[in-house]
Amino acid sequence: MIKFLFIIGLLIAPITSLAQVGADPSTPIIFKKGKISFKTQDTPFGELGIALIFGDPTKAGPYVQRIKFPPNMEVAPHAHGMQELKIVSLIEGALLFGYLGDEGEVMLPGNIWTESMGLVHFGKAGDKGAVIEIHGTGPVSSILYQP
Repeated sequence: MIKFLFIIGLLIAPITSLAQVGADPSTPIIFKKGKISFKTQDTPFGELGIALIFGDPTKAGPYVQRIKFPPNMEVAPHAHGMQELKIVSLIEGALLFGYLGDEGEVMLPGNIWTESMGLVHFGKAGDKGAVIEIHGTGPVSSILYQP
């Protein structure tokens, strides 16, 4: 029998402490490569760099964030809540990404994938780490998979 351990707000608590940028959709924002600052946060997966670009992942509505993974960091199999859809782009580095039941595929900069609600997936950053950008809808929740 498949068991799930519900971890509400896997990344929510760390994100809420970040300064919210571009929360007003009528205010234009421009971020230039290399000028986005990441704040280091402890998560159940380990230490990550998180940059909130737009919105608030703890509330209903759209948000954009970047997440920086250190080299060779493994992201345990997990799924997201039933109201979420995430569109993810790899910005830098390499990331092995897969769905439960497959071996995964190495993603390179420019690759885009979805993390649909309830679909168990996993990842592992490459030797030089990885940076992803997530366009999603909140509120964010994660469910760690336990077979």
